Amino acid sequence: MIIRGLDDTDQPILLYAAKAALLSISVGGLVGIVIGSFFSSVGARPQEEGDPLALMVSLLLVVPMVETALMAPLLALILKRVSNRYAACVISALMWALIHSCFWIYWGLFVFFPFLVFSFCFLAWSRISTRRAILVTALAHMIHNLGPTMLMVYGA
Repeated sequence: MIIRGLDDTDQPILLYAAKAALLSISVGGLVGIVIGSFFSSVGARPQEEGDPLALMVSLLLVVPMVETALMAPLLALILKRVSNRYAACVISALMWALIHSCFWIYWGLFVFFPFLVFSFCFLAWSRISTRRAILVTALAHMIHNLGPTMLMVYGA
């Protein structure tokens, strides 16, 4: 299983984060293409407005750090009820998808797989330390957000 490859923490942090982001982008992008082709008439995603620099700082730094920091206690809580790490990651991704769906219904479909990847990243690196888990997971999330953020700022 591709996700199991995320268990390998014996590699440089930046390389791991880039691999995780590439995995989340490729599947998330495919889901986005499919959703866009089937549901294009159902309503557009709300557009981010405001200062481009503030938007970039928010989506590339603040949001990944905050969401990753919130992921730590969420996964800890899930793991108190569910002993299987893979099931815990699926539950975590479902919860993040539901949260994102509150902003735009289809957004939850876009973010399910990326948050599955981020949850696996977090659990893999948390065996080393929580601090490192937050760092690597947030870095993967930042890399993942780079493309969509540039499209929002500079136009799609």
